[in-house]
Amino acid sequence: GDIVSKFYVRCLLADRPGVFGNVASILGKHSVSIKAAKQKAASEDAKAVPVVILTHDAKASDLSAALKEIRESGVVMGEIVSLKMI
Repeated sequence: GDIVSKFYVRCLLADRPGVFGNVASILGKHSVSIKAAKQKAASEDAKAVPVVILTHDAKASDLSAALKEIRESGVVMGEIVSLKMI
C-alpha cells in the first residue's frame, strides 16, 4: 500500500512574487496539506530563498507527484529534499 505520513520538504525557490503561492497550489492540487511553512529572509541580491514545508498526513505518491510538478514548473533551484517524519 501507499505510505501515509507527515513529510518535511526543503528547497530553494526563486525569489519572485507568486512562487510560494504556486508551490502551495500544486501541493493542494495533489491533496497535500501544509501544516507549517518557513521562508528565510533573503539578501537583497539573492535569486533564491530557502523554504521548509511540513505537511499534514499525506500519501507518499501524492507528495511525489506534487514535487515532480513543482520541479517541472522551473521555480526550484537545485534539489528538493523530502523526508518522512516519524
